[in-house]
Amino acid sequence: MAELFVAFGRISPMTFGGGYAMLPAIEREIVGKRNWMSQEELEEGLAVAATAPGGIGVNAAAFVGYRLEGWPGLAAAVTGISLPTFLIVLALGIGFVMVHNEPKVVSAFAGIHAAIVALVAYAGWNMMRSALFDSATALLFVLSGALLLCGVHPALIIVLGMAAGPAIVKAKQMFGKKAACDRREAERLRRAAAASLRPGVQAADYFFGDGI
Repeated sequence: MAELFVAFGRISPMTFGGGYAMLPAIEREIVGKRNWMSQEELEEGLAVAATAPGGIGVNAAAFVGYRLEGWPGLAAAVTGISLPTFLIVLALGIGFVMVHNEPKVVSAFAGIHAAIVALVAYAGWNMMRSALFDSATALLFVLSGALLLCGVHPALIIVLGMAAGPAIVKAKQMFGKKAACDRREAERLRRAAAASLRPGVQAADYFFGDGI
């Protein structure tokens, strides 16, 4: 639990730009550095976090914490990602009132805003790679974008997407086609089985004779 608190406490200072700006840092910390989850598992969790009410950063922390350590892990991760943010916002709120008209401060925030666009774009690209895996999901992506441009409420689009997903899978099964999500799940299970041969050891290690 302490490791979860520290990990998300380190991510939390990525406050500027909102939760989506935290996603690259969450991915790097959880998957790249600590290897607590696979890339595919985290991306699926982030997709759920993005559709749930509340900030995606806190939702993602709750997902990872609960997935790793249950309710205590959820509490540790959410506290870790929320407490530093609260302290940062409190300090900024006190200090910004005194210096918000300073040219250097204005210039600094302009630079921060530009950098945040890149962070959000990177997070969006990673989510899109995970979400768009066949022609049906690509079509849903285009239709959802069109509905947004037409002024349809995002909550309604999410509900329509939730209804369309099972309907598309069912239709493919009726016509004898294997759904792309089934293939992705089979590949994920294959990778998980290979990685679980021994904690910290990859399947390739056995190929070279280690652990035989």
